[in-house]
Amino acid sequence: MEDIFPIMALLVRPVNARFAGRLSHRDYLGALMNLGIDRSKTGDIAVQGQEAVVFAADSIAGYLCDHLQDVGRTRVTCESVSLRGFSYRPAVTTVRGTVASVRPDALISLVFDVPRSQVKGMLEGGRVFVDGRLAGGNGVHLQPGSLISVRGLGRFRYLGENGNSKKGRIIVEAEKYI
Repeated sequence: MEDIFPIMALLVRPVNARFAGRLSHRDYLGALMNLGIDRSKTGDIAVQGQEAVVFAADSIAGYLCDHLQDVGRTRVTCESVSLRGFSYRPAVTTVRGTVASVRPDALISLVFDVPRSQVKGMLEGGRVFVDGRLAGGNGVHLQPGSLISVRGLGRFRYLGENGNSKKGRIIVEAEKYI
């Protein structure tokens, strides 16, 4: 893979794991953005326990490893690693519940436990994406397997319907990335 794509994988880990704080995706992304780089030069950040793999364009990988010294309040090291054999399975939790209809606002409200009135503002504010496309409102048709991302809250995969409740509500299931 290294020969085909101009992408490098950078392993970022605490200098001393014993004194490291719990670092999240947000911590790593914040540290990268504080370096003043263009966001389009970096890809996903796969957090695995106390370390993370940052995918970046090979043109900026050296700069990142030279200048990324702290993530949050934790001193870190950075080194290039091979993409061959790399596998990552994100941590997820399953959310089950009932909704009146399978619409983005109802599912987001259920999964993230926020009021639907707040979700309406997120939809209108351009913070909700379904399968990578901006969801301008509730008119988006959700299919089982749809990936819903909400800026500031996270993302989840809609798994589908599991029947109806006694009151006629739809029982749904989703996989929330944690």
